[in-house]
Amino acid sequence: MLFNIFNKRKSDWKLDIDGVEKGGCTVEDVEKLLDSIRNGKIYFIVLTPAKKVDVNSRRLNFVQICRDEGDDNYHFEVSTSDVNDSDNIIIYGKEGFGKDKVTDMIQLLMKDDIVPDYSDWGVVFDSADVKIDNIEVYRELVKTISDDKGFLQNMDRCFCYPREYFKDNADRYDDRGITSRDAIDTFVWIAVADEMLESGIAIELDWKEEKDEFLSCIEELTKENNLVVDEGMLDDEGDIPSWCKELDNKWMKDGYCVAGIDIDSDSYVLFVCKTDNLKSLTELAKSINHRIDFAKNM
Repeated sequence: MLFNIFNKRKSDWKLDIDGVEKGGCTVEDVEKLLDSIRNGKIYFIVLTPAKKVDVNSRRLNFVQICRDEGDDNYHFEVSTSDVNDSDNIIIYGKEGFGKDKVTDMIQLLMKDDIVPDYSDWGVVFDSADVKIDNIEVYRELVKTISDDKGFLQNMDRCFCYPREYFKDNADRYDDRGITSRDAIDTFVWIAVADEMLESGIAIELDWKEEKDEFLSCIEELTKENNLVVDEGMLDDEGDIPSWCKELDNKWMKDGYCVAGIDIDSDSYVLFVCKTDNLKSLTELAKSINHRIDFAKNM
């Protein structure tokens, strides 16, 4: 009788077998598949609710069942997301379940929307702890840019917890048209530029900025290095790249230049650095598919 009930509710749950969508399913279907998992005929199944199933402040995304390594028991995973933030994903998992226990959990879940109690299960995945690719390259890059303690601490937090960093700085990202659906690497690269700006390491200027404003902002960057900035050095009819080229020529003997970090914007993010360091920064940025170069080339 129980199985007949679930046949009528077939569309409430969607089944995936070894990564292939199979459509709706019943409790009886799942029980048969447990034997196939144990016998090695299939590797795993995923059950996804067609309606919202909430537990506490989290929402069920799916459950996954596979065989434990080395025995005939089962490994069970529960994927959840914050009800107010679908990108906040945590997957809990536990192994050592017998078939009867798994069957009980599945029946309660599919019949009564009762999610297994995962309070003592391990965390298999936490989106807040997503690690970025090329993290050591990024760390070398920011250390080459500056030894400012605050800048480096903020960047390290971004490297370790990019999604949490994104949420903490959501307004800043929103101003640049970047959403939580963008790639993690985008979060991080923009964070490099924004933290440079916040720390006073860099300036951001509109592409058509006037000469007086350009000079005023550049002067703030040169105080630490005692570099000369003179209005007479720059052509009144020039633009930011040409003015940066003129400054490079003036500062060549001191070993400094004006560099730019490309954030795919119509503004210029500029900073002053040693010419030798820029060579390293250019190579590091290129290795992670980004660009730092002489500002005159931007």
